[in-house]
Amino acid sequence: MAFRSVEHVEYETYEERRLAGEERQKWLSDPSIPCPIPKSTLTFKDIVLEAEWRIDQLGGPHVIPEVYQVQATTLGLPLENNYRTKFISRLEEDEEVDIDVGFENWGGITGPGVIILQNIFKTFQLPAILPSGKPSQSIFPYMSRVTQAVYEEDFCLHDLRYVFVSDILNVDTRQFVSHHIHHESKQLAEEHKQMLTWDYGTDDYQALLATRIGKLVVYLVLGAFERGTMRIARVATWFHTNELAETTNLQMRFDIEPVV
Repeated sequence: MAFRSVEHVEYETYEERRLAGEERQKWLSDPSIPCPIPKSTLTFKDIVLEAEWRIDQLGGPHVIPEVYQVQATTLGLPLENNYRTKFISRLEEDEEVDIDVGFENWGGITGPGVIILQNIFKTFQLPAILPSGKPSQSIFPYMSRVTQAVYEEDFCLHDLRYVFVSDILNVDTRQFVSHHIHHESKQLAEEHKQMLTWDYGTDDYQALLATRIGKLVVYLVLGAFERGTMRIARVATWFHTNELAETTNLQMRFDIEPVV
């Protein structure tokens, strides 16, 4: 069954994207500013009890994957058997007209203070409004809410400090980072895979918050914490080559810290 994946570049110019990211930065920092993203109440128990969700695999506890061990040591994250892997998915139908609407998938690892997102996507077969009159996308919860629910199942939300996103294939995010962030740094080919860090409030930081992946993490923080208490302190970007698969994919890390 083929679904049309929601894949496009959202902003025509760098400045449009930066302004959108600046707005999201303000949502996080200033509770007096109106914000469309409320606190999330979705729990993993809700996912388990809802028949449409399928929990394909549960793995752990296990050690953090080897590819993250150097960063984990630097960041003070544990290396031992504290990590859990979950893969969950959901096929949604418009029952009133008996049509498959789309598919939602979440795959990742959670550990003390960290989330590693590995395989998250939504696909949709139909336009925004279904034949029954229901909006197609609104029937799926935000991926940020699913992420929060999965993390809270095993770990304390207030200890969350890092969100890794591995092997990013999202067109909007990948193209922006490749063409504007790493490209503008004028790195040589062999330096392309080096990690670059973008600090709070800088232009590139704000622009990264307005990528598809950046928005997911912003919405995660907005849904998980009281506004004005936690912020995304920095964003790191780099490329990792899988020699076996002969692919080089974008990686990102979002650092979350309390507002002093």
